[in-house]
Amino acid sequence: MADTEGTMTDREFIGYCATHCKSERALFVGRDVNRMLRLAGHPNGFVAGVPDGEWFSLHEPMEELVRHAERRLVQRSSALVIDHHVESSASQKGAVVLPFRKKSAGPSM
Repeated sequence: MADTEGTMTDREFIGYCATHCKSERALFVGRDVNRMLRLAGHPNGFVAGVPDGEWFSLHEPMEELVRHAERRLVQRSSALVIDHHVESSASQKGAVVLPFRKKSAGPSM
């Protein structure tokens, strides 16, 4: 698993997630899930965050987050004035848990 924290631009990270979520196991560490949630703007229906050190197998949920993040990236890069408003986790009342399988340890090689 790649160490993505601080080593990839947002655009590179979104591309990494888009490719990786199509892999057989699609394992993501919580830190990367949280980064993608931030980039996607914490869309309705998703959790506000997950534990940084735990592992999650994500396929369709990550594909949806990638779509949200790509759309936001395009909007930000094409806007003359960037709106920094991000919904707070407090507004996420009623957010549902992502439909993914929780992994307790890193991937086995």
